[in-house]
Amino acid sequence: MIAADVPSDPGVYVWYCHGRAMYVGKAKNLHGRVWKKHMGLGAVMTGSAFRRNVAAHLAIASAA
Repeated sequence: MIAADVPSDPGVYVWYCHGRAMYVGKAKNLHGRVWKKHMGLGAVMTGSAFRRNVAAHLAIASAA
């Protein structure tokens, strides 16, 4: 997936792992939420519950 694949429209998004829904979110602007919050490269994860939970699952950092 590339940034151009994600519309700016409001909607619901789902992250899958091995065909199983692992995270469901909603946004007023899908592009902004997915690419600026969840797919960001910064070290600060306060804007993304998805990134915090992945980091905790991988034992990289605490979700807190």
